[in-house]
Amino acid sequence: MKKINFNLNDDDIKAISCALEVMISYPFYESESERDAVYMLSVSSGKKLIFHEQLNNRESSFVALAIDNAFKALRNEISATDDIVSALRPYFFTINKLHPVFSPLLEENG
Repeated sequence: MKKINFNLNDDDIKAISCALEVMISYPFYESESERDAVYMLSVSSGKKLIFHEQLNNRESSFVALAIDNAFKALRNEISATDDIVSALRPYFFTINKLHPVFSPLLEENG
């Protein structure tokens, strides 16, 4: 897996945390088991980011997916509720900055 060499500042962590928090609300997670997995990855990834701990490969990929979904939701490229878009909107510029940093992880797993 590619390693990302990027120092996250507090604004980056806040934006990623928001992107993680809304992941469970996207309508494309239909089954309870999918929502449970999304919730667990959101919690573990968010906690590690807040405490500046190393993410494992799965968590890194999940953060990349959360940023990609946020990026697309803010552009109306994927289905997202008004609540999701409203939550993400304050982080618009930070998500735009982070998207190209994390998108290589999605290309690798794509």
